[in-house]
Amino acid sequence: MTSLIRICIATVTALSISATLSNAADYVQITKKADFAEIAVDKKLVADWGWVRAGSDGKVSGKVGGDSVSGTWKWKGRFYCRNITFGDTKKGLGCFAVHVSGDNIVFIDDKGKGNQVPMKIE
Repeated sequence: MTSLIRICIATVTALSISATLSNAADYVQITKKADFAEIAVDKKLVADWGWVRAGSDGKVSGKVGGDSVSGTWKWKGRFYCRNITFGDTKKGLGCFAVHVSGDNIVFIDDKGKGNQVPMKIE
């Protein structure tokens, strides 16, 4: 997948996300690893751009477009932190605040101050 397509996917995702937490009262922030494990670990987290899975073994797998995702994750303080690669793109370490409402989960980059990544829990 070319860099331009990845940028377009990220832009569309960022633009569509602004409404994701518009009703923030419906979302609860996950602040403990045990809660994250119960809600999301070993489950497929799906978005229009692909899917990821944070495994109980600390590994991340999935697909972004046609590219495989690989990497690792850990819980640090109140945040989900991951270090992933897909295709030729190395995303590096990123820590996210995690909010959940039903089967909707939103990862907010930069420890809750950055871009939002909404997904469905399957």
